[in-house]
Amino acid sequence: MRFVDFFITKPFPRPISAPRINNALAVIEIKTVLNATEDILKFKASVDDAILQLMDYCDRLSQGAFAQTDQMGVIPGYLVFGDCHTQVKNNNGLWEVEPWQFVFEDMVLNEGRAPFLYRLCELAVTHWVLDN
Repeated sequence: MRFVDFFITKPFPRPISAPRINNALAVIEIKTVLNATEDILKFKASVDDAILQLMDYCDRLSQGAFAQTDQMGVIPGYLVFGDCHTQVKNNNGLWEVEPWQFVFEDMVLNEGRAPFLYRLCELAVTHWVLDN
């Protein structure tokens, strides 16, 4: 069995004496690749395998009782592949892969593409107040 690299959770507000409940928010899979840009552009098998692995993680980890899923019932997944990242989403049963973006701010051109840290900040702001 394989294990995800990072699993983002947010603690559910509870009294100090009560056990903590963690709500699953997202999955992050990281692959360090030397020729990542070339592999992504040519959509080599290693890229495809990493995306399929991430989709499987998202499916499995979305089954948890406290997972904060999207309208399709799947938590978001992010793949960092070398110096790029993407997000996978389930849209009516079909997986979509967002356009690839650079991870680091100093690599971003003036194209309005947000570095990966900004994506994580967006996720944090979305779940800043968890009152459900």
